[in-house]
Amino acid sequence: MAAFLTILHVIAITLTGWRYYCRLTTARLWLDDHCALVALCLDLAFLITLWIEMKFPIHSYRNNLIILWAKVVFFTGCVWASRMSIAMSIARVAPTSGSFGIRRHAYAILIFFTSMAVGLVIWIGAECTSSTTWFKQQMHQCQVSNALGTCILASHVLVDVFLVATPLIFFWRHPSFPLSSLLCIWHFNFQVSLPVDTVGNWFCFLDISKQR
Repeated sequence: MAAFLTILHVIAITLTGWRYYCRLTTARLWLDDHCALVALCLDLAFLITLWIEMKFPIHSYRNNLIILWAKVVFFTGCVWASRMSIAMSIARVAPTSGSFGIRRHAYAILIFFTSMAVGLVIWIGAECTSSTTWFKQQMHQCQVSNALGTCILASHVLVDVFLVATPLIFFWRHPSFPLSSLLCIWHFNFQVSLPVDTVGNWFCFLDISKQR
């Protein structure tokens, strides 16, 4: 499993790095590329953290807490930076004028997504730091409360619905928009598998049995 996950991460990191390099050499960098670069760095850090945890068993609560905080920050940050990149990719091809103002509000979207990510990281970290029961279990996996788990899932669903629905609404209003831009946006929306993976991961954190 570790080798399989590593291969997936390496493929994602390599392709994202190649994308950024191509945009850099052709002087076409924009917000979506910078967000993708942030996601790349966080994904690389998350992969390194996973390997440290697997190869060097940690037996102290303090060190496990450090690893836990690192995984929460890197994983959550990577997921939300990826979403920012998708949103900015949509904004990149959208017109700057007219009733469809996603590009005009690009920075507001970035601030909102960043606030969501920071809020979730702080909430998750606070719950896991205040409880030591997860460290006494066979698998050192922090289980968050049902309230936090529900909030996490709701935030993922709402944001992913926005990312999928926005280009659909845009092309419904602008049916004559160039096909090349349409294909570009659909390319990013095929990443709808991202929330599926994310929701699956966060289900593992839900304290269904309420045993804390």
